[in-house]
Amino acid sequence: MRLALGRHDFAEVFRLLRELSYSQNEIGRLTGLAQPEVSSVIHGRRISSYRVIARIANGLGIPHGHLGISRCTCPPVCPHCGHRTTPETDPRTSRADTSRHPEP
Repeated sequence: MRLALGRHDFAEVFRLLRELSYSQNEIGRLTGLAQPEVSSVIHGRRISSYRVIARIANGLGIPHGHLGISRCTCPPVCPHCGHRTTPETDPRTSRADTSRHPEP
């Protein structure tokens, strides 16, 4: 399992879960994927989206480090003014203008 996780080989991860008697529907429920998406991954569709990989990791309780990704700590909404943040506009991760944000 660890080797498959390190390679982001989710087809193998899902096949191993199937061997443990998880149905495609159960895998989908845990990971936030629809059953047809689980099936397409098992049959070779590659997953490259960080968000989907993180959602799978979270749903299956896999530490992000096992996948070689780090957990994003950026808040989706600025706690000071309610502005929606992205890594580019989060004052903790960018040199963007932060004059309207008080110091944390």
